[in-house]
Amino acid sequence: MSDFSRVTGISVVYTDEAPYGLKAPALSGQMSAEQALQRLLSGSGFTFRRTDSHTMALEPLPTEGALNLDATTISSVMDPSTSYNHRPPAR
Repeated sequence: MSDFSRVTGISVVYTDEAPYGLKAPALSGQMSAEQALQRLLSGSGFTFRRTDSHTMALEPLPTEGALNLDATTISSVMDPSTSYNHRPPAR
């Protein structure tokens, strides 16, 4: 990915799930950064998404049958009628 970033000026970010040690084909010709990255990731089990104009994030392809959700916000309100009381075990 360092050659890709050097040539395109686009940073590629990834998590520990990234395809370390992946061998990608050499590319030549004129193509967009998206087309080049798609070819580099072909068959790797990964895809990418653009996070801003200078950054792309690698992501694992969804597993068949898995449900992918977008970012979710969870809000909660404590119910004062219920509470948690920790009691040490009786000796």
